[in-house]
Amino acid sequence: MKKLALFLILVMSTSLFTIAQDKIELDRVPEPVKTTFNEKYNGAVKQKWTKEKKSYNVKFLLNKCKGNASFNDDGKWTGGTLKIKKLTDLPQEVQDGFTKSEFGVWGIREIFVQENGYEKLYYFGVKTKGQPLRYISFKENGEQKGK
Repeated sequence: MKKLALFLILVMSTSLFTIAQDKIELDRVPEPVKTTFNEKYNGAVKQKWTKEKKSYNVKFLLNKCKGNASFNDDGKWTGGTLKIKKLTDLPQEVQDGFTKSEFGVWGIREIFVQENGYEKLYYFGVKTKGQPLRYISFKENGEQKGK
């Protein structure tokens, strides 16, 4: 019952978040926002923009990988996430950090990189027999965060 209640709360909060965003066409996105986006994610396609109170958010594809990013009204990039296809697409330091960690032998279910302007972290969704899916993160230098 507890799990059902938590699930319903999650669904309702996600629905409210979605309602709070207004979808907008690319021509309604301010030029400074578009310029910053194109500089940061050059070559991104299938852009879907939304507007919240003081930010512009976009979902996109970059090199066939899903991503999202946020910008303030002035065009300043405030953060973003990009899915990564395979371990070898990551910087060597991050690859080494992951493979040498206790989770290096676990199966990788997903990889994504998340940036917020202050920190860039590489997340791994990993799973092994008898264990639940776990998310672990590594810094750019390959050091596991939170260890």
